[in-house]
Amino acid sequence: MDLGPADVIEDAVKEVRQALTDAQGSPKHPSTITQEGEPDAEKAMLKPLAALSKLVLEPLAEHIDGKKRWYISPDASLWLVPWAALPLKDGRYAVEAHTISYLVSGRDLAAVPSQAKPSRPRMMADPDYNLGVAEARSVTKELVGKAAAPDPSLRSLSPSLGRLRAKRLDGTAAEAQAVKPALEKYAGEEAWLYQQDKALEGVFKSFRGPRVLILSTHGFFLEDQVVAPSDKLGSDEKRPALDKEGKPLENPLLRCGLLLAGCNNRDQAKEGDEDGVLTGLEVAGTDLRGTELVVLSACETGLGEVHNGEGVAGLRQAFQLAGARAVAATLWQIPDRESAKLMGDFFANLGDGKGKAEALREAQLAMIRSRREKNAAAHPFFWAAFTLTGQ
Repeated sequence: MDLGPADVIEDAVKEVRQALTDAQGSPKHPSTITQEGEPDAEKAMLKPLAALSKLVLEPLAEHIDGKKRWYISPDASLWLVPWAALPLKDGRYAVEAHTISYLVSGRDLAAVPSQAKPSRPRMMADPDYNLGVAEARSVTKELVGKAAAPDPSLRSLSPSLGRLRAKRLDGTAAEAQAVKPALEKYAGEEAWLYQQDKALEGVFKSFRGPRVLILSTHGFFLEDQVVAPSDKLGSDEKRPALDKEGKPLENPLLRCGLLLAGCNNRDQAKEGDEDGVLTGLEVAGTDLRGTELVVLSACETGLGEVHNGEGVAGLRQAFQLAGARAVAATLWQIPDRESAKLMGDFFANLGDGKGKAEALREAQLAMIRSRREKNAAAHPFFWAAFTLTGQ
């Protein structure tokens, strides 16, 4: 089904993202939810959501309205949209009528589960981004012994990362502690938690197929490089592909990733040291065979607006390439209490035997009901950030 010009949809996505940014607020711009109250803020949020829904859902209505389960493989900035929050014609949010999950490609439907036996669940939260290189080296050695030297073929960083510095996410420590009991009940065994100076890149790379892996840290998603027109590249077929500024194109998996302990001192890392920047390419090179679920929490916040939807998709795909069967990730950071409640309910639902997509949906519906009872509204900012990709 042809949905029409892409630029019209892109503009509608920007309106939705801006409304969500306004709802989140910042030190300079108070949250619209705080200023207007949740009922009025939700009504305002519904306007851009309804405009986007008209563009991407209404043309498909006769084919999808009667289907309980939706599998969505978005393109470009549509990866940045909480499809669960798109309103239907009857006024309900899509998640209230449908179970929604995302696919990087159709192969996700046909993937064969790994026969590898999973290890204990692992959690990383509240990394010490300012950790010194020597301290990082010492703690890594203490926790994993003689860590393997970084693979030089995966080691490079995009120059576009520049001097970007990560700000502490101290609330993720409390969130991890709140989620840990539900995770352990679901897994039936103790979950190992790595915080502060222990939330290290070298430690992450030592993991071998944890059943569940939760990473509460900043993500980075550099904008897509724009390929130069072919008439400017000349006729030499061996000439490398260049962007519009004449620079060689980078592997897209170098342009997305996670920031871990010590990343703010990455310029001091020497040969053989980890730099605290875990690129998508490095993730794809790890061993997550046997991992049922990866959860990426607080994955965007603090590093500015994400414009690169394909980078968001690329990071999720990197975990799947490493062997993980599914990735749950946030499109924006929600308050610690709501995040912990959602994840706690999610794992409780998994423990009750529900599938991953249904378990997430039930957790979101519970939060919608709770907020409506308490506040007479359920703004999507609080419940729609988590999405599930994969099996």
